[in-house]
Amino acid sequence: MVEATGKKWYEQTWVIVLFLIFFWPVGLFFMWKFADWKKSAKTIVTVVISVYILFCIGMVILFSVLGFAALSEQSNPADTNPIGIEEDWEDEDLSNILDETQEEETEWDLNNEPEDVEEIANEDNTDSAAQFSRLEDLTLHFDDRDWQVGFEHEDAGNMMREYVVDGESVEAWTELVTAQFFPDLQGIAPTDFVDLMEESLKADVSGELEWNVFNEKDDGLMYEFILKDDDLHGDQHEVARVIEVDDGLYVLHYAIMEAPMSDDTHKQWIDRLGKVTVKN
Repeated sequence: MVEATGKKWYEQTWVIVLFLIFFWPVGLFFMWKFADWKKSAKTIVTVVISVYILFCIGMVILFSVLGFAALSEQSNPADTNPIGIEEDWEDEDLSNILDETQEEETEWDLNNEPEDVEEIANEDNTDSAAQFSRLEDLTLHFDDRDWQVGFEHEDAGNMMREYVVDGESVEAWTELVTAQFFPDLQGIAPTDFVDLMEESLKADVSGELEWNVFNEKDDGLMYEFILKDDDLHGDQHEVARVIEVDDGLYVLHYAIMEAPMSDDTHKQWIDRLGKVTVKN
């Protein structure tokens, strides 16, 4: 059917349809104002367009919420933090200590006073050396890269110091060396400590976990775990050494964010941890 040529351009049916498709508010106005359609047809078109617009608005809101949730999950630092290191200890017996939920290695209470948490770059800091005297008794061994203290924490004698490669931090690292001393664990056998660590770790992860204990000696042992495909934690491989001394336990860790680490890296860090000595 050919429309009357006397109609203005915005009164043409094809113009109204185009506006309904690409700019529906104007299209609806033109349709009700100028189109010679039946009222029932205009009503149906209005209802269909209204439902479609509401659907589009709902989908935009839904995808916005899902996108925000995905970004929030990706920004969670627990995803890249290593596990298997006890950080917060109660001043109770071993059962209370090891029944605590394992804290992430680089996680601490943001409400602590500034003196509770120190980020330092100079290992010769006098106050730090006094506060972390038992860690100063360790002779650690590193590779030829520039390793720096990135974080240290002391609470009621329990202490931890983390080392990162130059250019990395405890919030963003690929390799991490950690030294810990726990006077609370005085008299606890390294085998008992490691057994409880394994039990706690298995309860904490959902991915594929491999656990090994080796190099058992009178004063300690070594253990390692390989974690892959976990829902919360990134793939990682850690080797650790537990050393028993008269006044507590030392726990030394090397962790890398790959699983498993190469054979050469594995051998080198087992050797380095094995050579660590404690001053009498």
